[in-house]
Amino acid sequence: MKYLILTEGAAEEALVETLIDKGLTIFTWDDLLDQRTFPNRNIHPNDDIADLIYSLKNNEEVCVYRIIDKDNANFEIPNELKDNIKHFYNICTKPEIEILFIINDGYYEEYLKYKSKYNPSSFYKSKNKKYKKGKQFALNYFSSLESCLLKDLILLYTQKRGKVHGQNEQSFLEILK
Repeated sequence: MKYLILTEGAAEEALVETLIDKGLTIFTWDDLLDQRTFPNRNIHPNDDIADLIYSLKNNEEVCVYRIIDKDNANFEIPNELKDNIKHFYNICTKPEIEILFIINDGYYEEYLKYKSKYNPSSFYKSKNKKYKKGKQFALNYFSSLESCLLKDLILLYTQKRGKVHGQNEQSFLEILK
């Protein structure tokens, strides 16, 4: 089986790549389709991802993890690929992946007072002037954390969120070892 990791944004991509690098996921780089993640929300019949799936030997199965921050982001598997894609999961990072920065830096209780006024990235920017939305900041941030701290941070975030996932949505816990 190969894993296809689709990420909605750069911060999600950075987190997943860091988790893989630190050996915290149920899959390794070698297990991934083309040994990389894809900053895409969907697969289209004639795109590079579809071509990679078509090229798999012996109709190898693909498990898709799509990391998104909204539960209303529709996904349809192209008919041509339904025989290959046997498993599909949405990992939802509601409200935004930046909530991990807020929790780790000790701003969570304060954020709760302002969450109706600010999204997590705006709030975090007001607390950390060095914050820049994008992959490099997130990659540096997550990479600087010890493996056990990063895993504990995801566990804490999941506990704080409670059960807010929609149908067919999961959390990062699904891909952690």
